[in-house]
Amino acid sequence: MFGELSRIIASNPKEFKPIFADMEIEAELRKLEPLRNIIAHNNPLPPKEINRIKTCLDDLQKQMKSYAEKQKTKS
Repeated sequence: MFGELSRIIASNPKEFKPIFADMEIEAELRKLEPLRNIIAHNNPLPPKEINRIKTCLDDLQKQMKSYAEKQKTKS
């Protein structure tokens, strides 16, 4: 669940801050939690909420790519 994932990230800043430094990951996960609940109860998501998921996923992918590129340059 996103709430648990958020707590894991918050409890381990040393490990996660370098990855999500340019992103408010906990805020993003809080936005997604209600959407997960809708899906978990077998209800359809409105198109606006589907777009919200896509935007969050795009942001997360960009952040992960940026972190990976920084790690390559350190090697």
